[in-house]
Amino acid sequence: MIEPESTAADARAREEATDPTRSIVLQAPAGSGKTTVLTARFMRLLESVDEPEEILAVTFTRKAAAAMRARIVEALGKNPPASARARAWDLANNPGRLRIQTIDSFNFWLASQLRSRPSGRHFERG
Repeated sequence: MIEPESTAADARAREEATDPTRSIVLQAPAGSGKTTVLTARFMRLLESVDEPEEILAVTFTRKAAAAMRARIVEALGKNPPASARARAWDLANNPGRLRIQTIDSFNFWLASQLRSRPSGRHFERG
């Protein structure tokens, strides 16, 4: 039986995890609701950005990234963000604007951005 204190603590932790003003690392066992919490957080973040590409969700596996994308697209179809700006993005029909990637694909993207810098503009080793 789950103790009421545990349930209340879980509810507080989930609320804190979806707070867009906080940075989080979400770790929990399989089946505990991580994707649900991250979907709720992503939806809340959509209310506070100028463009959806400002949000980056990083996972370890392609399967997890695909599951996250599917959940967010589903949530967008059922309950789109309230702001007019977010609704104008039409993300349910344009999910390519959602930056939900594996750590490997994000690193590849980052490296390609660095390679495409004009010559003479390099990072220095410290």
